Amino acid sequence: MPVLETVVVKVAGSVATSVTRQALARAGERMVGSGEQRAFKEGCRKAIKKAAEDMLHDEQISEDEVVHVLELLDIIVTSRGPDSVLWLDGGDDSPLADWVASMHAQGLDASTLPALVPLVERVRAAIPSFLWEEGKRDGNPLFNRITLEALDVLVKQTRSLQERVASLVAASVPMAPFVQDALEAALARCRSNNVRFFTPHVLVALLDIEGGRVQPCVSSLDRDLARVMVERLRNYVRRYDAGRQPFRAFSWTERDDIKRAQQIATDYGLCAIDDLCLFVAVLEGGSRTVTSLENLLGPGRFRSLRSIAERSIGNQEYGRTDGEAFGTES
Repeated sequence: MPVLETVVVKVAGSVATSVTRQALARAGERMVGSGEQRAFKEGCRKAIKKAAEDMLHDEQISEDEVVHVLELLDIIVTSRGPDSVLWLDGGDDSPLADWVASMHAQGLDASTLPALVPLVERVRAAIPSFLWEEGKRDGNPLFNRITLEALDVLVKQTRSLQERVASLVAASVPMAPFVQDALEAALARCRSNNVRFFTPHVLVALLDIEGGRVQPCVSSLDRDLARVMVERLRNYVRRYDAGRQPFRAFSWTERDDIKRAQQIATDYGLCAIDDLCLFVAVLEGGSRTVTSLENLLGPGRFRSLRSIAERSIGNQEYGRTDGEAFGTES
């Protein structure tokens, strides 16, 4: 297939240049030496040739159509420029949708070119594989770079694993009994009155904990504003008008503020969620109640309230082991 081979080589030159620049731009480097450039280009050329031959073999496209589609692909690659070519990304739909958008930008209707999208998919899947195969052999100009890429992938996978483990650890952190009792009492009242449990119920429950630390945080702000804030929350909780949504049962771990409080407790080395952990978690959330609270207090006072609560978490002792377990023998 001499005509096909000629077109493949032509397209490979354009794509290989783009892939090379893209990969090195991400690493914050510049291309060193022509050996790497040739190896990149050879890997890309083989990938494009293999993708085109596979489509011919599967009778998804004729040889004339392959030539036409490859020429269109060359136009798209060139038009996108080296900084936005996504050949080395994973094969998810998002980058492919980006390619289809590029086709439209060039005046090409992807729906009238059924072979173009599968060719893009095949080539995108093939290039990383061919570069890997070419580069993993010792002595190949890409060997060092492929090795570094593999190490980079390993580091990312390790970080991802660490994050999953941390998430599992956080998910196992329970609520402190006095916090759970306060929330359960508020939930029982909602159930009894057939109204939905919302963020104001959480806040009022925390404010009402005897000896709790949320009320002092709130009181440390402007006293008049603090009084208005608390009164409005209590009014909301006391209201049982017909327009309120009916009660819905749920588990505490369904709530984003509880899950965030678990993470906060873990970050501070606590073995349970106390009232301040949950209070900070609520303030970090995006509920309508929190938005209204920020509007009431103003951004400055709202940030101060969060800061006071966060500092108090660090100073409190609930959930920590009392004293040194192994400090002395007596």
